[in-house]
Amino acid sequence: MKKYANKILFFLCSLIVICIAVESTQLIEAQENQQQYILQKQKEWAEQQKEELKKGIIEDRKDQ
Repeated sequence: MKKYANKILFFLCSLIVICIAVESTQLIEAQENQQQYILQKQKEWAEQQKEELKKGIIEDRKDQ
């Protein structure tokens, strides 16, 4: 029994290490995806601001 206990313990520890590695990888990927999403939204916001500025300038010229 002692012979198998060490093998089982080693297997369980290995399994835990693998699970932690997978979870860490998933967290890193999620963080990267979030950063990409934020950058994309910032770009969209900047483009929207440019368009609103252009519209404001054109409307000001029409008013004059």
